[in-house]
Amino acid sequence: MGQIIFEQGQAGKFMFVIKEGAVEIQIKDKPISTLGVGESFGEVSLIVDSPRSATIIAKTDCKLVLIDQKYFDFLVQNTPYFASNIMQIVTQRLLKADERA
Repeated sequence: MGQIIFEQGQAGKFMFVIKEGAVEIQIKDKPISTLGVGESFGEVSLIVDSPRSATIIAKTDCKLVLIDQKYFDFLVQNTPYFASNIMQIVTQRLLKADERA
């Protein structure tokens, strides 16, 4: 609990799916939202090979599934639902960010 999973600006090598627990998304040290079981984060760095756009902090004890670039590419190419789901997640987060700006 309270552990930083990754920080804004760091290189991203994995995306994560929350198997147990909850995490908080922060941008510039401001809480943006909380994610829970079944939700994912960190996917943008695998899509565009860019630094992390937010800091992620564990709000509770967590169990996370790590997905590396190779497995991410496999899932996108072989599981259309996965690719569609990732596009929806990224789009929803961009729309929320635009509302806050």
